[in-house]
Amino acid sequence: KELSNVRSSGINAEYGDDDHDDDDKGCYFPDLIARGERVDHYESEHYAHYQCYKPYVMTPNKMMTMGSMSSSVQLASMHENYNMAFCSDDRVYLPECLEPEEAGHCGLPKYIENGKSIQVMFPKDLMREYGETEDDYEYQYFDDDVIGMMKEVMDDWDSQHQEVDAVMPFMARYICDEGFVMMKTMRGDMGWCRQDGTMEIPRCVRSDEFVEIQFKLTHSDKMKMVDKQGNVFGGIVQAMMVTSEGYSEDAEWEYGCNDGFNDNAAGAICRSQGFRHGTQVPVSKKVKLLKAAGAMVLPQSMTTEMSHEFGWTDFACDYDDTVAWSESCTASRYEDALEERGAKAVCFDFDRMAVECYNDDDFGIDIEVKFSKKKITCNAQGAKKGNAIDLGSLGLTVTFMIDDEMIETDASYRRKKGYMTKYNLRGRQFDCISCEIHAGDTFIAEGKTCKGD
Repeated sequence: KELSNVRSSGINAEYGDDDHDDDDKGCYFPDLIARGERVDHYESEHYAHYQCYKPYVMTPNKMMTMGSMSSSVQLASMHENYNMAFCSDDRVYLPECLEPEEAGHCGLPKYIENGKSIQVMFPKDLMREYGETEDDYEYQYFDDDVIGMMKEVMDDWDSQHQEVDAVMPFMARYICDEGFVMMKTMRGDMGWCRQDGTMEIPRCVRSDEFVEIQFKLTHSDKMKMVDKQGNVFGGIVQAMMVTSEGYSEDAEWEYGCNDGFNDNAAGAICRSQGFRHGTQVPVSKKVKLLKAAGAMVLPQSMTTEMSHEFGWTDFACDYDDTVAWSESCTASRYEDALEERGAKAVCFDFDRMAVECYNDDDFGIDIEVKFSKKKITCNAQGAKKGNAIDLGSLGLTVTFMIDDEMIETDASYRRKKGYMTKYNLRGRQFDCISCEIHAGDTFIAEGKTCKGD
């Protein structure tokens, strides 16, 4: 519904001038405001509640927060009234429904269906952690785990150079009403704002409606993703539905079909395995067995053996900060896709969903410095999204230093060993040896080792 031109019967959102022709004394709360509507189920002479049409964001009237600008403690106590219009001295003050880019926040709700927030976080609460404090401001205090999650969310905003409304919460903790169970987010009972004005919040459902997806990563001789320590970082995906009471007796592990699969959905799977991100990968180009799967009749020329091991298809997520059961993700049961699309939905062994998981989404270089009597090694290994990067192809330069004094030497590069240089350390007195890597004049990374390490 687009109501941006509605003037709410003459009531100004900033000052609440009442121009309606009602002869009754007191204030008038309109049924419609620009981009939103009234949601009260009862009559009140002094206040009313409103909601915004999607994608607009509810923003409280400035008069409501005017007296709380120096305290996030007070702002938190007012959270449940952010969608309220109120009357004072026969003047109405209305909330506003703004474009997400204009609002600078996403309108995190106090109340969700069958639950509510019990704690809200504001940008200034995080600024205190960076030493940017104001003497006359009253801050909220959180434990290290919450501070870490707040930094993650705010870093996403900073990377997009988005300004954040200081008086609006960007993160909140929720609980469910009695008799309901929580379907958690990747941050547990936390909800948060994204930089595009959307939000990710937990849901509260009845126990008989609770369903989560359990994942495991499997391997074959065609595909093994296990590091030297035995940690699994990828593989073919299998899934099982889990209720509030755990696994059901007839639950089975099922494969996913990679039709419609995207990297955000791969990330959701990888987060269930303890990683932060993921990417989809093909099972193997060497797989030649074209065995169809599904409960439908196919021509004999297409398959000679049927299998019912596929359970899901069309799994995709809109964002890379979700779990599989998020409302930002969608998927179809394989049998439903077959019934709807017929042969176009058929999946084969090489269509099995597979992922590679990693923690750092950005390009980074890890460096280990080693030395002997005649050689110094700057073992630099680059990676992005879990993929190793050949630094030798990037035209980087390396500088070696002894106790922070640069030494003149030539270096060679090997992909597995990094940068190496021959240098006679016999009889040389020193404490530490280090190396720096540059791209032109730009510093990229450094490594250092000392005798006492």
